[in-house]
Amino acid sequence: MFKILCNQIPRVLTVLTIPIITNKYSFSDISNDNNNITSKPGLNNMTVLGGTANQELTKQVCDILGVKPGEMDVTRFSDGEIHVQINESIRGKDCFIIQTCAAPVNDNLLELLLTITAARRSGAASVTAVIPYYGYKHNRRGLPISSTYHSRFLWSAASDFAKMLRILGVDKVISVDLQKSGQGHESCFFDNTIPVENISSIDSFVDYINNQLLIDPTNNKKKQITNKLVIVSPNTEYIKKAKKLELLLKQSHSNRHIDTAVILDNTHTNRLEGNAEIVGDVKDADVIIVDDFIDTATSLAILCRLLKKEGARRVFICASHGLFTQTSMELIDLSPVEKVIVTDSVPLPKGSSNKIVQISIAPLIAKILESEAITSNAIWDSERISDDNVKEIDEDDEEFELE
Repeated sequence: MFKILCNQIPRVLTVLTIPIITNKYSFSDISNDNNNITSKPGLNNMTVLGGTANQELTKQVCDILGVKPGEMDVTRFSDGEIHVQINESIRGKDCFIIQTCAAPVNDNLLELLLTITAARRSGAASVTAVIPYYGYKHNRRGLPISSTYHSRFLWSAASDFAKMLRILGVDKVISVDLQKSGQGHESCFFDNTIPVENISSIDSFVDYINNQLLIDPTNNKKKQITNKLVIVSPNTEYIKKAKKLELLLKQSHSNRHIDTAVILDNTHTNRLEGNAEIVGDVKDADVIIVDDFIDTATSLAILCRLLKKEGARRVFICASHGLFTQTSMELIDLSPVEKVIVTDSVPLPKGSSNKIVQISIAPLIAKILESEAITSNAIWDSERISDDNVKEIDEDDEEFELE
């Protein structure tokens, strides 16, 4: 009996050391839904690969472009490792990888990096990383100030992420609301060898506000918002974004009173104690708070109550990215906010509040990708024609020498 057990030990150890596949995501099913789609002219040499973080956004972009999502498998093993396999030929093609870096941030970030290397090793002519939500963009931290030199060493995880993308061979980066208006922090993390294109979502918010919240008073339909509207910046960093939204809305509604306000001393302690100062008049006005992202929703819930206390009639929130972690949905339901409008750069979690409204950025991304693919094809065609001309000249020279 002891001898039999000893013979079985190596086999048992071998089984235990093999990681178990826990999740396998295949994109062939998504591709099969679009078998009858005819791609637009000039897009035959492009491939769109979608990560697992936001598959619905990838599908919407491909539907607009008229292309099928590239077939690939993403496997997650029980030990946490990730394996990416591309199941179609992308040799010589322009590859666009759509992957948002929301929670779980590290898993989605590593999946993006592995997809980039898989595309490079598969012979892609170019690789463009489309990152709707750029991970670690708000992680700006500095080491403690030195008491001796009164200085500190600064670092940013976002710049480290940018360096990873550059080293792995990304040719271009496309993101949505990568930086605050008037600031260029994140784009400066990349060197001049990688173009960084930032898609602004403010026009999409303006369209939604005009069509859903603001209704012409001369129309017989019931107005969603009164004649007085105030755009509120939650801190001094978003004043320019609030002013831009104000100007765009005034272009369509010159007969309305539209103004801006800003909240000063907006620290966590001041918000809790109700000491945050509001510069601007929000009394009897409908208010729209503009922000970059919503995480736990704690700050925005407090701000909504503060604005209501100052006499605001109703409060709306427009944020570029809806992360919605922890108990954010419960806080939104309990807060006096009417609606929270976000883009679909990050998929909504299950059990989302009825107050959440998502607007699609797929048309914006599709427009950029179409332009990139057509431009790349034009360059490739011009190079091919030039090579053909050179070949014809060489052949003519050979014939001349023979004569």
